[in-house]
Amino acid sequence: MAFFEKDPPPAGFRTGTLTVEPDHLPTRISVLSYGTHYAREDVAATVDQLRELVDGDDVYWIHIQGLGEPELIESVASVFELDPMLVEDLAERRQRPKAEWVDGQTIAILRAPYQTSLQTSGLEQVNVLLSKNFVLTIQETHSGLLQPAWDRVLAGYGEARKGGAPRLFYQIIDCIIDSFYPELERIGDRLEELESRVMESFDEGILSEVNQVRTELVNLRRLSWPQREALQRLVRNEKATLPPELEGPLRECYDHSMQVAEMIESYRELVGAINGTYLSAVSNRTNEVMRVLTIMASVFIPLTFIAGIYGMNFENMPELKMPYGYAVVWIVMLGTTIWMLLYFKRKGWIRWGEGGDDRRG
Repeated sequence: MAFFEKDPPPAGFRTGTLTVEPDHLPTRISVLSYGTHYAREDVAATVDQLRELVDGDDVYWIHIQGLGEPELIESVASVFELDPMLVEDLAERRQRPKAEWVDGQTIAILRAPYQTSLQTSGLEQVNVLLSKNFVLTIQETHSGLLQPAWDRVLAGYGEARKGGAPRLFYQIIDCIIDSFYPELERIGDRLEELESRVMESFDEGILSEVNQVRTELVNLRRLSWPQREALQRLVRNEKATLPPELEGPLRECYDHSMQVAEMIESYRELVGAINGTYLSAVSNRTNEVMRVLTIMASVFIPLTFIAGIYGMNFENMPELKMPYGYAVVWIVMLGTTIWMLLYFKRKGWIRWGEGGDDRRG
């Protein structure tokens, strides 16, 4: 998947034009307005309702989910007098994570994982814009990625409602970074399961599952590096739009992103180890089968030689007239087999009894 691939508008469209892709989801607008001792959540179905909801001195979180209705997104931008170029940048999918400043506003374009099924996950883009008394978030899907931050502010836990819009900006970024931990925990559990299966069986489906996990980790690794750079720019606060007291919390987000990157690297190494273990196990099993077949062939080579000698049609063969010739040949053949098996056992080429290998081909 090309997570940083852009979706440009068709040639000839004016700058700032928003386009609708076939897989874009319907647009939903939620508004969370709060002060120090109160909070209220609403749903804005129209722009007029949004104007009424944000008409005051509260701190506002305008949360847009889905990019399927560009006209509605442009109308929301007009309420806050955002530049059309900025709106196009915020509503464009699969961008490289970055942090920048436009007209005194701080913008963070980040990506986060979300669960699509029990075995697979996807990456969605979340754009966060911080202005004087509001935070605008544009989320690509309808997943509950930012719900923990929303609930925290709504319930008023700790200092969730203090610090105004900049503090809300930090809480949203912290929620995005923390969303990586459940995903990495899921990948870690899956790798442990694959490691156990590799040691217990030779299931051919393991290799494809390992490659699938490796692809997920490669995508996460491609994402982690630019995301760390974006958070580092926010910590440096290059345009001085963030209050100094946010430097510590944002630095903690940056440290968490470093930890996420280190976990991704360690899991990539584990994937390589599991892949190597699987290939070694398959090679050892093949060698075991070949060893057994070689021993069987070695045992039957002298027996075939004896049977070939006495199967020739010559008349003057002295042993053919012996009354016990048939029994003697059998004794020689059985003796040769026993001697060869004991010799192979002494050399350590075959094992049986206590300590024997129960996984012979």
